[in-house]
Amino acid sequence: MHSSVTFLTDTAALAAYDAPHSTQGLNMKTNKFAIFAVVLWGVSALVFGWFFVKGNTTAIEGQRDAIVLQSAERELVLLEMRGLLISTQGILAGLDNKDMAQIAQAARASGMASAADVNPALMSKLPMSFKDLGMSVHHAMDEIA
Repeated sequence: MHSSVTFLTDTAALAAYDAPHSTQGLNMKTNKFAIFAVVLWGVSALVFGWFFVKGNTTAIEGQRDAIVLQSAERELVLLEMRGLLISTQGILAGLDNKDMAQIAQAARASGMASAADVNPALMSKLPMSFKDLGMSVHHAMDEIA
């Protein structure tokens, strides 16, 4: 009987000894996983940032870059450009007629509100210089309105 009590005591002592060490091993695994997750997140953010600034372009003749878009995305960008031209035409017509309400209405149609619902996937494909130019035109239209 004495040996079984000793055995239980030894098992309890062994369990008491292993308890902090097994938790420490779990903490080290958790820390490694957390570090890996943070590093992976950082790399993903850098890659996304690179593509957000550069866009999806390919070099063509001279110093120009072609923006690579799907046909539906291309049509959306061209529709936006046509809208800016129509607004510019309305502003010029309002100036010719000395009609400030017509100028404001034409400019408001191409202000920042018209750019608010652009697809983020499309925006990520456009290079930063194109986005900067587009946003500055929309801001200028708001200022005119």
